[in-house]
Amino acid sequence: MGRHTTASHQIAAPLAAESVADAGALRLRLALRGVGLFVVCASIALSIQWNRIIPLNAAWGWGGDEGQMLWNLWVVHQGALHGHNPLITDQVFFPAATNLTHHSLGSGYLPVTVLADLFSGHDPLYPFIALRLGTWLCSTLCLLFTYLVLRYLGYTLLEAAIPGVGYAFSSFNGHHLHLTLLSGWFVPLDALMALRWWRAPTPARATAAAFCFGIGVYFSEFSLFCAVALGFACIVVCCRREGRQALRQRLRATGLPGAIVACVVAVAVAAPFLVTFAKADPVVLPDIQEHRDMSSDLFGPLIPTYMSRQGPATLLYGHLFERFDARVRTGYESFLGFPLLLLAAIGMLRRRQNPAVVNGAAILALIFYILTLGPTLHVRGHDTVMYMPYMLFINLPPFNIQRGPVRLVVFLGFFMAIVAAHGAARLRQGIAGASAQCSGSSGQHQWRNRAGAAVLAATLVWAYAESFNPHPAFATYLPPAAIARLKTGDEKSRTPLACLPIFDTDGYSEMLEIFHHRPILAGYLARLTPKQKEICFAFKNAYSRGPQQYSRYIKACGADTVIVADGAPNSFYTPPCSFLADLAGRVELVDVRSVKPKFVGEFGDHHLTNGEPSDAPGTFEVEGGKDLPLSCPAGADRLELLASSNAQYDLALLSHGQPVIGLTALPTLIAPQGGLQWRCLYFPPTVFDTIRIVPHERNSISTVGRLTAWASPTVTIKPE
Repeated sequence: MGRHTTASHQIAAPLAAESVADAGALRLRLALRGVGLFVVCASIALSIQWNRIIPLNAAWGWGGDEGQMLWNLWVVHQGALHGHNPLITDQVFFPAATNLTHHSLGSGYLPVTVLADLFSGHDPLYPFIALRLGTWLCSTLCLLFTYLVLRYLGYTLLEAAIPGVGYAFSSFNGHHLHLTLLSGWFVPLDALMALRWWRAPTPARATAAAFCFGIGVYFSEFSLFCAVALGFACIVVCCRREGRQALRQRLRATGLPGAIVACVVAVAVAAPFLVTFAKADPVVLPDIQEHRDMSSDLFGPLIPTYMSRQGPATLLYGHLFERFDARVRTGYESFLGFPLLLLAAIGMLRRRQNPAVVNGAAILALIFYILTLGPTLHVRGHDTVMYMPYMLFINLPPFNIQRGPVRLVVFLGFFMAIVAAHGAARLRQGIAGASAQCSGSSGQHQWRNRAGAAVLAATLVWAYAESFNPHPAFATYLPPAAIARLKTGDEKSRTPLACLPIFDTDGYSEMLEIFHHRPILAGYLARLTPKQKEICFAFKNAYSRGPQQYSRYIKACGADTVIVADGAPNSFYTPPCSFLADLAGRVELVDVRSVKPKFVGEFGDHHLTNGEPSDAPGTFEVEGGKDLPLSCPAGADRLELLASSNAQYDLALLSHGQPVIGLTALPTLIAPQGGLQWRCLYFPPTVFDTIRIVPHERNSISTVGRLTAWASPTVTIKPE
């Protein structure tokens, strides 16, 4: 027996070694295939969205959502770098600690930011590089995981590629700047992990799926909606007897210990976020009107986008659908793409013959389509009084925090992609015919198969072409030179700054923190607490009462410097040049505006102190038709009027006694109760020597403190 055992070992040993070698070679081939697939997806993403990625240190530079996302990346990196909780910061609403778990932060992209910082040699623009790389990574992963889901369901390369491209580069993903919204790649990733568990329900696969669900909270606000989608999927499965039986079998196969371990892993991974979230102060939730305003139109998914300021969203259709898109609200987010819609329609033909997973995906797509419509129905841009099922969820988390029902198009598009993949398979089979049953020659079989593949290839080209975004590429960003004037040494590093305009700059003032690192007294966050709302109101009130009160207020808050940025014309909280001229003598101004108007002429010398007419000795009463001498021989294109807040005027600019232009001094958007305020009037460059001011009939006599004329640097009018 010993000799037989030895012989068997001598035979088994080489076989075992050969088996291990084969397994190692298989793993290597799979790894190389995975890397190759990632490279292909990254190349496709770069070829479609190159103008959003290259150059890496580029930005629009106007702030907005992009500026806020850049600040998000920077503040998370700074918190981790100094050993602090990156979900809490005092860089906004200083000196209080601001909890950022209600804010769209994207802290999961910290590794990308760290690598951008290291490989750029600590370039101050590293958050810009991280945002460009993050955008590229999100597009790549969305395409990769969607393709893998469809391949896992058994569809061929072309059948999976068409919906993958159409979904990954849909209108929603092509126009957003927040990585938290571009992180919709968690939808196909979570679906892939859930499908793997469904096919082979082991504790290890359940744990892997739970890990992906848990870690998603650091990347995207969609992570919580992934749990909602999973709940809807379970309901759809349980609607059929066979589905309930299959679900019970898989739960038994996973076992109670395996399910407990999976839940523990999900909670443990998300615990830092969940604990910080639990400690956060309650935020002011969006009201129903905000949900209405950010809902999809009934026809939104069907109409290609035309961006009013930037032209058509795709070169393929140009202005063809401009007239239709003009009547659809929030359509730029919800359009799914014609190839996806067409193939999905084909996939639903003879639905009784469809696999259960396709019909289930169709039901889930319908559910999320209805949810994107929001609390009330909008049809071709018109509001209706018809309440939608979204009203059932509007006060429940996570719906009550997320104010944009239209954003659920991310889930609608994914489930439509599954139906579209089935439609692509049905289209190919319809063209190829039942080859096995066909009585024709083998050459005819091959021709029909090639024709089916050619049609799918043409559809893939169509989906690819539809995804192109023709907008110009970003320009390399250069921070304002005036930022270098800010003192940022140790003695000033924690001295806060105030910012003007109030809120109109959106994320711009936060973006500038990347370069000066000093905290600001207010801020712009996705969700504000009642206390932060009060702080914002206090800043508005101090501003509305003039430079003296505003400077006193910010000094009391510890600031001695104000950053002045570009703002929206005619907005009450965009400071007039006269306001800034008065403020300059009270605090240090760092003017980063792209256009700095030039002083031209002035009538009156009153400087607003506390905004009350009774405390304004330099004011005078204006009667109808009174002419005020204010000579502007070099021309002006802006007039600023300091007058009663409850009055309205008509003005005429005269030259040698003849009117050259008429103006209407419109009331401001937000007027304080009583007192004086500025009105900013913009007009074509004009030479004048007199202003005729006529109060409206109901304001026959009004208080006026000052009239100041300004000219933009580009105004070059020669005197008469």
